[in-house]
Amino acid sequence: MKTLVVEDIEIAREGLVSMLSSYQDIKLIGQAATVDEAHKLIQLHQPELIFLDIHLPGESAFDLLKKLTYAPKLIFTTAYSEYALQAFDHNTIDYLLKPITDERLRVAISKLNSQSVAESSSDTDTELKTKLLPESKIYIKDGEAHHMISLKEIQLFESCKNHTRLYFNGCKPFVHRALSHVEARLPEELFFRASRNHIVNLSHIQRISGSHTSGFILTLSPGLHVEVSRRQSILLKKLLSL
Repeated sequence: MKTLVVEDIEIAREGLVSMLSSYQDIKLIGQAATVDEAHKLIQLHQPELIFLDIHLPGESAFDLLKKLTYAPKLIFTTAYSEYALQAFDHNTIDYLLKPITDERLRVAISKLNSQSVAESSSDTDTELKTKLLPESKIYIKDGEAHHMISLKEIQLFESCKNHTRLYFNGCKPFVHRALSHVEARLPEELFFRASRNHIVNLSHIQRISGSHTSGFILTLSPGLHVEVSRRQSILLKKLLSL
C-alpha cells in the first residue's frame, strides 16, 4: 500500500518511518513536514494511506484534506485527543496519540488490513452485479418506510463515510454502501461524479452557476445545491456542450 508520512517534527517522523519499515505491506513513497510538501507528494504519487499529524506549520491536517480530490485512508498521529471526532469525519482508520508505541501501531495496521479485506470482498460482490439502467427500479428501506423507485428519480448520491445518502422526492434515506460501490452500478449517461462526495443526476440539473473556486454550483431543486470541483467542472462542461 503506497504510504505517505506527514509529520513536522523530524525525530517523530523518522521514528514512525523506522517503525513502519517492519510492515511489508506498507510501501513508503515519501515524507513531508508541511501541508505544501504533502500536497505536492500526494498529487505526484496518489498514496493510498497517509499517516497524518494534525498540527503542521501554518496549516493543519484538515486544511490539507480540503485540497484533495480523492479520499485516501488516514491514520492520524497527534498529541491532542480533542480532534478525534473531527478526524473521523474523514476516511480514518485510526487515531494514534503520541508517543506511538509498537503495540498501538500494530493495532492500527491490523484495522487497516481488516478494512482492506472487507473492501476487496465488497468490490468482488459489486463486480458480479450488472450495471443498472435509467429505467431500473431499486428497493430502499428507510426505517419503517419502504421505497421502490426508478433510478432516474434519484437527484443525488452523497457520501457519508461508509454509507451513501440518496435524495429523491423529498426523501433522504441511507444505503449501507460506500459511494464508490454505488457508482460502479450507475449508468454513466445519466449520472456524473461532481466531487469525491457527490454524484448527480444530469437530468435533474435545473441551473448551473459559477463558484468562488472557479468550479460550478449545480441547483438540483430549490433547496438542493452541489458544488462541482474545478477539474470536474471542465469535464461537465465538455459533457453538456454540443
